[in-house]
Amino acid sequence: MDHDGHATADLLRERDRLRADAASLPALERDIERLHRDLAAIEGSLSWRATTPLRAARRLVDNRRELALTAGRRLKRRLER
Repeated sequence: MDHDGHATADLLRERDRLRADAASLPALERDIERLHRDLAAIEGSLSWRATTPLRAARRLVDNRRELALTAGRRLKRRLER
């Protein structure tokens, strides 16, 4: 097989691979839409809305803890110099 024959065969294989990938896209799009609906249902639920203040407080505590740890590390490095 000459160079052109190899290139043509490569292109045909790539075309077939892309067609197979494209055929799976509708299923992937349906899965994404289903996940978006599931997320919207969770975020719209009473239990999600009721626990929002707890999640916000948790983030605040986590952020303060990280800030305190970072400040402590900086101070320690400064004292060790």
